[in-house]
Amino acid sequence: MFCSIMILLSWGKALRAHREGEYHRIEQIEGDVVNQEAILAVLPSSKDDAKSLKEIANEMGLDITAYVDWIRVERRLSSSLRALARWGFVALERRQRDNGHKFWYNAYWKTELAE
Repeated sequence: MFCSIMILLSWGKALRAHREGEYHRIEQIEGDVVNQEAILAVLPSSKDDAKSLKEIANEMGLDITAYVDWIRVERRLSSSLRALARWGFVALERRQRDNGHKFWYNAYWKTELAE
């Protein structure tokens, strides 16, 4: 019986630590969300002037000098842009670069709903 009480106590501590960790994680996620109004402010209204993630980040003045910073910004921006696209405020098109390396990227612009 003593052994089962110790197991329950240690399980309770682990559960409490897990919950505290989750709350910290939720606060961190909320802090990482990019302001969607700021994104919409820098996006063009036409498909012809659509911008890539890097162009949007530069226009917003986000720090992308180090690779780690770029990855962090890219994840935050792409998450916010996917949400805006899902809600119909942003449209996107998959494009391939013509010059240099021919890699694929998404180009984003505002829809009529966002204006």
